[in-house]
Amino acid sequence: MKKRIFISAGEASGDLHAAGLADELIRLNPACEFYGLGGDNLKTLGADIRFHVSDLSTMGFAEVIKKLPFFKNVFRTISKSLAGNPPDAAILIDYPGMNFKFAQRLYELQIPFVYYILPQVWAWHTGRIKKMKSWNAKFISILPFEPEFFAKHGLQVEYFGHPLIDKAKPDLNREEFRESNEIASDEQLIAVLPGSRKQEIERILPVMLDGLELAMIRGLKLSIVIRPSDESQNQLIDRIARCSSIDLMTFNGNIYNLLSAADLTLVASGTATVETAICKSPAIVIYKTSPLTYLIAKRLIKVPNIAMANLIAGETVYPELIQSEANARRLSDTIRQVLSDYNLIEQMRTKITVVSELLGEGGAYVKAAEYVKTAINL
Repeated sequence: MKKRIFISAGEASGDLHAAGLADELIRLNPACEFYGLGGDNLKTLGADIRFHVSDLSTMGFAEVIKKLPFFKNVFRTISKSLAGNPPDAAILIDYPGMNFKFAQRLYELQIPFVYYILPQVWAWHTGRIKKMKSWNAKFISILPFEPEFFAKHGLQVEYFGHPLIDKAKPDLNREEFRESNEIASDEQLIAVLPGSRKQEIERILPVMLDGLELAMIRGLKLSIVIRPSDESQNQLIDRIARCSSIDLMTFNGNIYNLLSAADLTLVASGTATVETAICKSPAIVIYKTSPLTYLIAKRLIKVPNIAMANLIAGETVYPELIQSEANARRLSDTIRQVLSDYNLIEQMRTKITVVSELLGEGGAYVKAAEYVKTAINL
């Protein structure tokens, strides 16, 4: 019997994980049909995407306010659909600004749902846990420290490991990657991961390029490879890169080949720091947002780091250059410091291995799908 499932993933990383989970659910029950919010990964599985992540994903408080009419329309449209033609079940993926509203509506309509990849209430807004407890929903985390945190607040959360453990695997070794991309033996390879959102790329990539340019002026021989999170970002990245005098290569292939071969990765905060950690690449985290968003976040956020890899590791393994510290001179100095100190690089590689150790033994999507199938009767 056909099972209609509403699924909501409002960002690129959420779409990736939503598709991974949905694929396993289809394997368990081929009658599952998905519709809702998502991106190309879900679409490839045959999901009916009503609103695409390219329109839904935004960054910062100020930016969200500008798009409030659009987000209100998304909620009204989906809410009307849920009430008029209720799905058999629902799966919400992260994206708390919208998904908390959907969760309340699903609860009111008595539609069973699972929240997969939880909002980071441990960083700020712990008051949201009370609301989460009221929904009578099932919760699945992909972060090792979350079940204990939520348990202390009276909420049961399942943990089956992090799905990137299965995904973050290169199919070329370091030498093969360098040779296939014609990287000279006397050049140090720098991987550049400027973020997945347009606003992130526009704010962070110029700082990354200016810092690299200054480092090269100071004598470093670098080969710089930019990896967009999606090929649709190539044009934006090319436009920004034209303002720099350094020679760049845009790479859309296996990101794990690049990370495993890199001597150093410059990465915007987010899921990419976890991918970088799994591949044991030394890294510097750079993050910059609007002044208003930063001031608000600084007052609210209660954790010592912004990089997920550092939070999982429990210490600042990757240096973090945030807001005013995210400037060309500071970045250039940090690049030179890391690349000139072999012991520092090896120490960074050794310490970051704890991230992989804490993220499980693999099979996270399979285990989560088996739990979801039972939890919402698929």
